[in-house]
Amino acid sequence: MEALRIKNVVKDYGSSRAVDSVSFSVRKGECFGLLGTNGAGKSTLINILAGLLSPTSGTVKMHGWDVEEDWREVKMRTGHCFGFSCYMGNLTGRQNLRVMGYAHGLSDREVNERVDELAELVDLEGKVDERTEKYSSGMVQKLSLMAALLHDPEVLLVDELTVGLDVEAAKRVRQVLSDLKGKKTIVLTTHYMAEADALCDRIGLMHKGKLVALETPLELKRRVRDHDLLELKTSDDRAAAALATKVCDLESKSPLVCRVRGEQVNTLFKYLVGAGLDIRSVHLREPTLEEVFEKVGEME
Repeated sequence: MEALRIKNVVKDYGSSRAVDSVSFSVRKGECFGLLGTNGAGKSTLINILAGLLSPTSGTVKMHGWDVEEDWREVKMRTGHCFGFSCYMGNLTGRQNLRVMGYAHGLSDREVNERVDELAELVDLEGKVDERTEKYSSGMVQKLSLMAALLHDPEVLLVDELTVGLDVEAAKRVRQVLSDLKGKKTIVLTTHYMAEADALCDRIGLMHKGKLVALETPLELKRRVRDHDLLELKTSDDRAAAALATKVCDLESKSPLVCRVRGEQVNTLFKYLVGAGLDIRSVHLREPTLEEVFEKVGEME
């Protein structure tokens, strides 16, 4: 079942086209990622999905409701988490959320129950009753996620939520989103390949306002290369390189980097161990976002 259908969406700013005839659909319960560098058009597009921007042309429907014409229905079914502070600093996190809860028709009791539940979920317990002017950027991002989930929406829209967060805060936010997969329909934007890979069922790759690919994370990485790069350190890298050439191609000898596919990894390890070599470290290099966009540039 479709949760979202985007059809021929265009967004112009004067003579500049930010979103160029984008079409795709998102299944109910799916985590869908919009991946792209800064300026690719992904944030503009997610603002259109949220009803915060009107498209120049094209349509967006959420569970059959038109985002522009049926905005009241869409509003009640959607949570927006856009990672910027729109909170009143002289109010506590709970008080800010209470104001938002009223806008969704929630009672004080319902807001307090949800706030306690969500504070535990995002690890903001003990801080939610502090004034938000004292919040770190990570705490503001967590509060934004709480606000988006406050009214238990069917669709969650998340724009660059982990940008600027420390490692632990970003890890917590990603874990929350991961736990919500299958329970909510999630559309998120990011320019982190690893984040999209870990969270998303499918990824739409945006480049200069256009949707240039729509695939699973694995399929997208395989567009870059059909092999993995395995970097090894052994007790004798020269001997290891000579053995490796019997199994796979080499990317480099120093450091020793092998191009491997499928069962070649196991075969290579058997050769090395059988020759009495100690394997001291192993690192699998996945395609980077830079490699993905280099490939996109070649396809244009």
